Amino acid sequence: MGFKFRIFCLIRIVIILKYYTQIYRDLSIQDEWLLYSEFDSDTFEPVIGERIYHRELAKKYGLTYSKEYSSAEIARKLGGYPRYLILGEEGSLDEKSCYELTSVLMPFTDQGQCHFYYDILKLVNEVPDLQDYKDGLLYNGLLSNVLKVYNSGNRAGLGSPTYLWDNERSWCLYTDYDSDFSILGGNEKLAMKLLNNPTLECIQIDLNTRVDVEEAQE
Repeated sequence: MGFKFRIFCLIRIVIILKYYTQIYRDLSIQDEWLLYSEFDSDTFEPVIGERIYHRELAKKYGLTYSKEYSSAEIARKLGGYPRYLILGEEGSLDEKSCYELTSVLMPFTDQGQCHFYYDILKLVNEVPDLQDYKDGLLYNGLLSNVLKVYNSGNRAGLGSPTYLWDNERSWCLYTDYDSDFSILGGNEKLAMKLLNNPTLECIQIDLNTRVDVEEAQE
């Protein structure tokens, strides 16, 4: 199997999707060839403009928008990420995406009950004593509480869970610590809801699709 999907092995998965974190234009940057490595971002606040879809960026930079595509391909081609792009956090959905995805997932969630698992890497600087969480952190609760958990923590917040799945294990959402996309598996009806959603940018993948960190660095 091209990637590790431990919980997916335990649930009834029919279709697997790759969901891309949202990217926005920084209206304060006019030079689209300027890279983050060439700019002192610590002294400048971005001005959030319109959303830019990954499929649009792939076309713009002559990349193939396929199952293996990620924004890392842009950085490889240009030698870094363009400064005019406001990228999502690696290892976490942005808050808007988290809200929109959970809204779609709600009708497919038995009584709204879910499990939220955070890998230890997501807990750095967010919990009092990291040694107490060497096996990660697991919450049980309502899917509707995902944003409350998202914003909890000692500093920036925990963000979206590493794994999020419902009680019946009919779907699972996975976000790797080093990725700017998430993987979601579920039944065909759920997959069609996501693929046909005009706001959520998803693409269907399979068990042989390389989406791990090693693939992104090759």
